[in-house]
Parts: sequence; structure tokens; C-alpha cells
Amino acid sequence: EFSKQTDEKLKLERERQDLENEKKLRAKDEQIAQMQRAIEDAKRKGEQGSMQIQGEIQEDALKELLNHNFPIDSITDVEKGIKWADIIQEVRNDFGQSVGVIAWESKNTKAWSDGWVEKLKEDRLRVGAGVSVIVSSVLPEGITRFGLYRDIWVTDYESVLPLTIALRAHMIEMTKVRNSLKWKDEKMEVLYNYLISPEFKAKIENIVEAFQTMKDDLD
Repeated sequence: EFSKQTDEKLKLERERQDLENEKKLRAKDEQIAQMQRAIEDAKRKGEQGSMQIQGEIQEDALKELLNHNFPIDSITDVEKGIKWADIIQEVRNDFGQSVGVIAWESKNTKAWSDGWVEKLKEDRLRVGAGVSVIVSSVLPEGITRFGLYRDIWVTDYESVLPLTIALRAHMIEMTKVRNSLKWKDEKMEVLYNYLISPEFKAKIENIVEAFQTMKDDLD
């Protein structure tokens, strides 16, 4: 009887001890899980911070590249927190006249997002940009190096300079064409009114009479 009671007590003690151990193990597992979540959260925040820093570095490099190669243009940053593009480039011709604006957006991520395109379309309206460009380390499907994607130019960093040269040349040439056609209708109206005016008629008659007199003299 004594042996039985002793065995029963030992059994109960083992069960109690096993339960305590199980509680401790569960508590440790929960602590480990919390630590893993904290580590993953810290890692994610660190990666986001790193990507943000890399993005800012790429944006600064882009601005420096534009300033160095196009010193006559006005190139300005957009303040953080303002819903505009990253960089605004006011293109100027050789006479220092503004011929248009390029809105630049710089991205340095692992995946492409079409949301950037919609945002930049809105931003370019705010700044009055005729041309918009996204510089990204990852381009949309079907675009190699650079190209026009949904009415927005996209390019990798290596192709920024040749693309900018081409866009600036096009903008300057288009401005020349627009200026040549400016006041075209008004000029044509002035010319037409002069051609049917008595003054023009009188001048033509005087010229004709002068030639007729010279011809008569020669005859």
C-alpha cells in the first residue's frame, strides 16, 4: 500500500513537472517567435531605409548628371513630401529661352510598378511638364534600355544621357516650328488686306505706268 502510494505520488509529481516543463517550453517558443518577428521587422525596416538611401543617392546622381551636361537648363529638386516629380528640368535653348519642362522620377526598387506611371502623369500636370521620364533599375515588360510606356518615357540609368539629348533636341525644334507658325493667320490677313487696298493698287499702277513710259520712249 505504501509502495502504491509512493508510485502514485511520483506519477503525479512527474505529470506536474511535465506540465511545468511544457509551459516553459511554450513560453520559450513564444519568446523565440516574438524575437524572430522583431528581427524580421527590423530587417524589413532596414531594407526599406537602405532602399530609400539608395534611391536618394540615385536621385542626387541623376541631378548631378543633368546639371553637368546641360548647364544652361534650370534643374531643381522637389521638396520631400510634396506630391511632385523628383526633379524638374526646365529646358532652354541657346538664347536662354525656356522651351519646355521635363519631369523626372527616380526609382531604385526590385520590381516595376504601374502606379508610378499614373502618379507621374498627375505630377506633370502640376508642374506643366510636356515630357515625363521615369529612371528605374527595373523596366516594364517589353522595354529594353529605354522606351515610351503609356505616354511616359522610361529608361535605365545608363541611357539617361542619350535620351535627354534626344528629348531636348526635339523640344527645341518643336519650339522653332511653333514660333514660325505664330500669328500666321494674323499675318495672312494683314497681307491680304494690303493686297486689296487702294495703296497697293496705286503702287502697282505707278510701276506699270513707269514701265509703259519707258517702253514708249524706247519705241
